[in-house]
Amino acid sequence: MVDYVNSTPLSARPGFGEVIGLGDGLHTWYGTDLDELVRRLSEPPADATARTGQAEVYKQVLSLLLAQRRPSHYLLDGRDSLRALTDDHLRLLAEAGVIDAGLRDAALALPLVFRERPPAPAPASFVARKALNAMRAHLTSLLRLKSFYELDRLDMEVEATLDTAAQDAVTEGLRRMMDTKGAKEAGLYGERLLTGDPAGVVYSITLFERTPTANLVRVQADNMERPLDLNEGGKFDLGSTAKLRTLTTYLEIVAELHGRYAADNKAQLKAVAEDAPDPLTRWAVDYLARSADRSLGAMVDAAMQRKYSASAGETFFTGRGNHSFANFDKRHNGPMPVAEALRHSVNLVFIRMMRDIVKYYQADGPDSVKDLLSDPAHPARRAYLERFADMEGKVFLDQFYKRYAKLDPDASLSLLASRSRPVPHRLAVVFRSVRPAAPVAAFGRFLAARLPETHLSDTQVQTLYDKYGPDSFNLHDRGYIARLHPLELWLVAYLQTHPGAGRGEVV
Repeated sequence: MVDYVNSTPLSARPGFGEVIGLGDGLHTWYGTDLDELVRRLSEPPADATARTGQAEVYKQVLSLLLAQRRPSHYLLDGRDSLRALTDDHLRLLAEAGVIDAGLRDAALALPLVFRERPPAPAPASFVARKALNAMRAHLTSLLRLKSFYELDRLDMEVEATLDTAAQDAVTEGLRRMMDTKGAKEAGLYGERLLTGDPAGVVYSITLFERTPTANLVRVQADNMERPLDLNEGGKFDLGSTAKLRTLTTYLEIVAELHGRYAADNKAQLKAVAEDAPDPLTRWAVDYLARSADRSLGAMVDAAMQRKYSASAGETFFTGRGNHSFANFDKRHNGPMPVAEALRHSVNLVFIRMMRDIVKYYQADGPDSVKDLLSDPAHPARRAYLERFADMEGKVFLDQFYKRYAKLDPDASLSLLASRSRPVPHRLAVVFRSVRPAAPVAAFGRFLAARLPETHLSDTQVQTLYDKYGPDSFNLHDRGYIARLHPLELWLVAYLQTHPGAGRGEVV
């Protein structure tokens, strides 16, 4: 019964929202606190004033129990009907001996006074609710709900890893940095730092605590007084973050090399050094051969003191061609240790570090990539190129599948044809590739619909039909003629005979 009463819908009000249960109903419609009501009803009235207070809340509870039959009517437009209905039931309850005559008379003498205005809304702060809203968003996703509205319908308790005290302290600290005094106290003014009004500067922070079982989010805050949570919805291009990722990979390689060679004697290390195919392996075995302390910590410290050139006078080849890079401060263009380069965020040190990382992974593979690509007769060349083609093919198939998966066969053919230039021979390749068994009459109608100003004779249509059949050219050549990717032609043809095929089946 208690669960039922606490789940009863009692309409809704502006400023309150949906009203569910007796406690919310008392607060929303009468401004009565549930704990105060329980106290009044559970204590024997000491005097007339207490009796009146008890009768008032009793009548309110009774009215809400009666209103659940038609809550929107009784609590909004039909309040007079609810008052009369409540009074009738007070009399019936007294006649049945459920309540005494004194409580009945006291309640009948009191009007039902509805709360007319909602309380003034508390000042809303997006900043103060960032972590809470992020948690609600994650919870909505975990429970596979569509909206916060559905989440708010659930009666549940959630434990989070956020540290409330730390969250509040960090949020307040970020707010203080938005005025000049707070920014100065935080040391944000100076050379290449703040010079003007700090009010427009946005800060965000996510703090994790490492525990034996997981890294736990303790703080997630920003100072932007907008609904957007920068830690959740922001996307940034952060050069220093890229440097940190590069450094992490670099140190992971150092740890890997330590595990591989730390137990070798000097003769073994010398043999490895003579054939070491990349700079990081050469450095690692040289360090281990010279160092008295072969612990991982000592080797990582040495890796942080390893020097790289920061010269801007070299051109680097990347996947986008040749590139030149510069450092923020020209005074940093000489050799420097990795630790100092990280401290000053020196670009060229990390560019060269990335090059060493690439060489390490190339050399660490089963075959030398350089030999494999330069020697057409290399036994592993075909397998390597097949893996590359397979990976590239999956990328293109994903793109094409998203484009055509929800279309029916006719719509797929129409879209594919629209992506090729409207000339007879290209449209012929499209149609004959996608519907190879279709009769010449269907092919003629297809051309006529897409080339209304080109009048082809039956003989010309037959010639195109025969010349560009699927057996006349391989898939690659047909893609070239139609100026379409061969896999796009293949996919649309497959979906003609396998409508609704899933991505896994297609790949």
